[in-house]
Amino acid sequence: MKKLFVVLMLILSGCAKQKVTHIDVYYLTTCGACHALKSELTRYQKKHSALYVNYYDLDDETSLKRYTKLMKQLNVNENKTPLIVAKGSFVKIGYRAQDRQVLEKALATAMKGQVFHDQRFYLDPNAKKNTKTKG
Repeated sequence: MKKLFVVLMLILSGCAKQKVTHIDVYYLTTCGACHALKSELTRYQKKHSALYVNYYDLDDETSLKRYTKLMKQLNVNENKTPLIVAKGSFVKIGYRAQDRQVLEKALATAMKGQVFHDQRFYLDPNAKKNTKTKG
């Protein structure tokens, strides 16, 4: 009976819903950094099925309006792409190859449902006053 209970618990734990983390990425098709980022995110998604990425092409008027509104909300005057947003966890403006490890840490933190704090690269979208970052 004890073995049956353990087997049942294993089956039920496998059926439990996994929390999906949504990342929004605003990009331009002509942006080299955007292509590098998409490649990194695709590689990361293969390892982590609980990560879902929404891509917003800034050549689309609706996406551009959302991007502009978000940049105003973040109090950032520069228009840099790509823009990576994990609501309630982190915002990354711009992307460089050097950012790869920091991005992986930020994604892992977001998937845990926590806020990523590394002000050298990231803004906290929930903070009352955001500081500018290098990108």
